[in-house]
Formats: sequence, structure tokens, C-alpha cells
Amino acid sequence: MGGVCSSNKSIIPDLVSGDEDDYRSIFIEGAVLGEGEFGKVRVAHLMNFDADDGGPPTSVPYASKVLKKGMTFRHNTIYTAIKPLVLYNECKVLRLLAGKRHCLKLHSLFESPRNIWIVTEICEGGDMIDWLSKQGGMLKTEHVSRIIFQLLDAIDHCHSFGVIHRDVKPENIMFKSSDVDSQLKLIDFGSGTIDKDEALRYAGGLEEQERVTNPDDLLHHTFAGSAFYTSPEMFKRTYTSKTDIWSVGVTSYVVVAGYPADNLQNAFNILQKRKRDLRTLPNLPKDLPDEYFTMLDDMLLYPHRNRKSAKDILQYEFVQFQREMNDFLPDIEIDGIANDTTGDGDLSNSSRKRSNIKSQSLDASVVRHSLYITYRIFERAVASLLAVMLQRRDFDDLIARLTKIKDEKETSEEGKRSLQALPIYKVKEVLISMNKKEIVTFMEKLPNAASYERFVFRISLLRLFSQKNDLVDKESELDDSVDVHIRKAATEKKNSVVAQMKKTISADRLQVIGEELDRSGHSESRNSVHGNNVWEKWKCKA
Repeated sequence: MGGVCSSNKSIIPDLVSGDEDDYRSIFIEGAVLGEGEFGKVRVAHLMNFDADDGGPPTSVPYASKVLKKGMTFRHNTIYTAIKPLVLYNECKVLRLLAGKRHCLKLHSLFESPRNIWIVTEICEGGDMIDWLSKQGGMLKTEHVSRIIFQLLDAIDHCHSFGVIHRDVKPENIMFKSSDVDSQLKLIDFGSGTIDKDEALRYAGGLEEQERVTNPDDLLHHTFAGSAFYTSPEMFKRTYTSKTDIWSVGVTSYVVVAGYPADNLQNAFNILQKRKRDLRTLPNLPKDLPDEYFTMLDDMLLYPHRNRKSAKDILQYEFVQFQREMNDFLPDIEIDGIANDTTGDGDLSNSSRKRSNIKSQSLDASVVRHSLYITYRIFERAVASLLAVMLQRRDFDDLIARLTKIKDEKETSEEGKRSLQALPIYKVKEVLISMNKKEIVTFMEKLPNAASYERFVFRISLLRLFSQKNDLVDKESELDDSVDVHIRKAATEKKNSVVAQMKKTISADRLQVIGEELDRSGHSESRNSVHGNNVWEKWKCKA
């Protein structure tokens, strides 16, 4: 059973390229690339039926995401639509940035009364963590330099147009291919903002020289982002575009050290201190060059007003090191800053001073990224297990207990900035205190469960399920008879799933569930067209 509550009102009237008929007249859809909470992403082949040589039709692959405009009901679960303002904002930012300088390129937008199609360039290399995990034996210092260079280039492009991304993290960085020399693309502008004055200038179609020249002077107060990558000033809700530089700094740490899931709060506390030695961050490779830490210190400078801009950091020695290691310049897509990044306008390698940085292998970093991917599957399988096996009251009680324990723990010295995450062994202790030892037994059957005892479990994953449950408890656009049917069907389905699990659950079964969940997406945010769907993947397999 499925349904959708649609609306004839256009969400993106001034950005749309056509309607559904227009979309299907030029694109032929192919394989599903992924499925999110708000819709599916497919390969869409842009067809050319009028070849000059009279040959067969040709095509160019793109990524097409179809979003339901209204509330949907699938697999006995109600899903709210993405907020129109969020969708409009993201599409407008993509149009504004025009796919230049390592920002995702928007090809076209199509809208019908029920759906919206967002067509972008295709990125087949996966997100940053996925991509890094595939680089065994190949990842070196110069590749890290190139990643940071391209990411800073994207941020500089955003800031020059008054755009603050506000959620820079590995999950929002995609790679065009799995090759070690692949370009990256910054995605997911759903949490971003355009300064109001700049938005007015953009709407008026002013020339490039009339863009914002110093967006750092513009203060903002709306919280956005993912906690581990969030700047101190963002927590205080008084920030500028420099908050993105902080997030790039934390991402630069994760690139070489891996996501510190086994030591997350400690890493977070070090990052959030005013005075700290960044060399003490967990899992950093040995013998990283001093130039890397010079760059990292300046990106993670605590007073944001003293923090360097992306344009400044693009000139740092470590960031420029990737050029020295190439016999040719990479395709960096820079419009207007090439002279700034070299200082003298000469882009030849021979004109630059040789760096003291040495190329070194970072295989240990690749291993840690691979380990985190396997843990991510485990973590999502645990979240699904808890959501299915616990009754609603017990599920909410578990969230409350975990949150209380977290709030009582020591936080960073700069204020109450404790991450909403607890070690797996603590989650198990709480479940036992609730007389839910049976669930703990199931958790321990998961592959490699014993290895993850001290890895942190994100409470936010449970809140995703809780939010979906809340939808059924609220007044909806559906009539009462349909609402009653939904409640009854959802309850019967959950009871059936629990009964089946108790009879047939196994480690292999849970491994498959975790892998399916992981393919559905990584982001905890519901603020973007790139959002994920955790609950549905479990239901489809149950």
C-alpha cells in the first residue's frame, strides 16, 4: 500500500526547467543509485537522438533525484515531505554556484503537481569516507593535500557569493570516481544560507564585481550542522562564514586520522578547547609534516575573527604541495584565483620554491576508514534492532535514559558541548537495567560486536525512528478512516517483524540489514534533498 498527498502549488517556479513530460522527453532513467527518505536517485541518461553523423542516439549520464512534494505513505510508514523553503534554498544555491570550483553542478529541475526532479552531475566514487577506504596502497600525503585544496577552493567559491554551507563534513563531499586522482564535489546545501543582501543582489542579476566582497563581516544566528564538525561560534549561535573553515579543518583531521568513533568525545574536547596541542588528537599518523599542523592550527583557530579565510589558506605550503608532486597541474576549475594561489601569476611548477614536505604513504589511515565503514553498518543495525524490538514507551524511555547519562558526563571546558553519543557498552548497560537482556543478546550476535564495545553509538539515530513514530501520532492531511487504517497496519507489521526476528534472527541476517541501511545514506540531517531513509530499508527486508 502506498500513497501521496500532492499539491498543485509550485515550489520552485522561478528555477524550474519544465514539467514531467519535458523531463521524460529528454531523459531515460536507468539503475537506482540510492534511496533516501525523500526519494530515489537514479542514473538519468540525457539522450541525443540527432547525431550529426546519422549514427545511433548517444547519451550522457546524470544523477536524477525524484522528490515527493507531499506526505507519503510507504511500507506502513508515513513520511513527511521535505520543507519547500529548504528545497527552494538548496536549488537556488546550486544555481548560484553554477557547479564551478568543485561544487556540485545542477543540470536542470523539473516539477509536476506530485514530484520534483533534481538532475545533477553524477558522482560515482562515493562520499569521502567510502572513497578513502578504497585507496589501500595508494593514498599519500600529496593526495591529502589535493583533497584539502579542492575543498577549500569550493568553500572560497561559496563565500565569494555570500553562501555559507554550514554542514561541511565527509558525508557531504563526493568523488567523481574511485580513482586516487579523482576530483571531489561539495554537495548538500540544504543547511546553507545566502546572506539576504547578497540574495537580493543575485536576484537582480548584478555583475560579478558586485558580489559580496567581505561576507566575514556578516553575523548569523541560526544553528546548523553536525556536532563533531561544528565550530565553537556556531554553538554560541553568533558566527560568520568562518564557521565553514573550522569544519574544513575538522574534516582535514578526519581525512588523515579516520573518524575517531572509538575516542570521539576525547577528540571533540581537544578540538573545542581554546588552548590545545592538535598533535595530541587521537589516531594521527606518525611523521605528518609540520606544514600540515600549521595549516590545521590556522583553520581551527578558536577566535573566529582571527581565523584565516579559504582564499588565504589556499596559499599555504601544505595545500600547494599537491601541485609540486604532479608533472602537470590538476584540473582545478579555478576562476579568478589562480594568480592568488601562486603569488606571481606563473602557474608552472618550475617557478615555485621546492617544498620540504615529503611524500609518504598513509595506508594506516585507509585501514581506519575501512574500519569505520564496518562499524557504521553495525551501528545502524543496532538502531534498527532497538526500534523494532522495543515498544514505543520503552523506546522513548531508552532515549531519555541515554540522554540523561550523556548530559551528566563531563563536557568540554568551553561549555556544555557534549556529543550526543555513548559507548556501545553503556547502551547495553542501560538495556539490562530496563530488563531488556534479550535485546543485548541479539546485539552481541552481530558480526564483530565484541570489537565495538568502546565505539560510540549516536543517540540521534534513535531519534530518527522516534520522529517517524511521532508522525503517526500527529494530525495528518489524511482523513480519519485512512489514519486509523495506517495505525492498525503499522502496529500489526511491527508485531509481525518482532515475532519473526525472535524465530529467525542470526548474525548473517543482521549483517545484511546493516549493509542495506548503510547504503540508504549516512547523514543524520533531514534538511536536504540528500537525506536518508533508515526505517524503510529495515521494513523492506523484514
